[in-house]
Amino acid sequence: MSGHLIHIGFPKTGSNYLRAWFRRHPQLEYADGGIAGFQNVFQIAKRGALPRPDVRYHVTSAEHLSTPTPDAGNPVDTYERRGWTNLPRAQDATCDLLAGLFGSARVLCVTRGFRSMILSSYSQFVRGGGTLGFTEFCDSLHSDPSGIVWDYDRLLARYRRAFPPAQVLFMPYELLRDDPARFTQRLESWLGLDRCEPPAGRINPAVVPDALVWYPRITRALSAAPIGLRPRRWLVRWHTRHTMRGGYRHPLRIARILFPSPPISASDIPAGCLDGFRGKADALRDEPFYAPYADDYFHR
Repeated sequence: MSGHLIHIGFPKTGSNYLRAWFRRHPQLEYADGGIAGFQNVFQIAKRGALPRPDVRYHVTSAEHLSTPTPDAGNPVDTYERRGWTNLPRAQDATCDLLAGLFGSARVLCVTRGFRSMILSSYSQFVRGGGTLGFTEFCDSLHSDPSGIVWDYDRLLARYRRAFPPAQVLFMPYELLRDDPARFTQRLESWLGLDRCEPPAGRINPAVVPDALVWYPRITRALSAAPIGLRPRRWLVRWHTRHTMRGGYRHPLRIARILFPSPPISASDIPAGCLDGFRGKADALRDEPFYAPYADDYFHR
């Protein structure tokens, strides 16, 4: 009898890479955007008629389960804080819904160290048409008084109350980045799966540092173009689709020469922004796979 694995993800923690591994593993059944490996109820009936005894877990995977928003599932996600009012309440409601529907499931959450999470999230933000500068973006991360996005301690405690604690596993993205084989071996051991090698290469990498400077500038310029509202909206949508594919590489090289700007790095993150994340991953301090990444999670 097969089980259910729920991957609640976090944006920018290798979710696309993990989903490629879910599809690759012969003992997992996964469907993009589906629930428990099925796109609809008719596929459940078909699987009942044509069972796969080799499948040990059906997989549900979505980053928005960790950061619920009203526009979840939109093809272009700008990572704006629109709709993130009272994030803890939305996380609690999502957790309760999952536990009510799938109380016997196993839950996997992948976290990422705060400095690199901020940089990578800003990368996704500007690719999706975000126009805030980096400092303003960092300020926005703490603008919601109801809670911050990456409070790992709170989310871990919430899921371990809703599900049996042994069925909830938090893992660091840094291990997936540095040693995908070891990361997936840990999952296979936890789930009782046979070995399946992870995919080679990276999926959905962050944009180059120059793009972090120029993408929001281009978006602001196009948003102010004097060509009428509808053509301007069409132009911004075209631009956003282009940036999501990592476009403008050659123009960015020229801009780097003609208008040199210092690249955005972790040193540009305001100290006050980082201080707001201290103490938000303390529950992970004694987890063995987090030990090599103590600095990333402010464990020392």
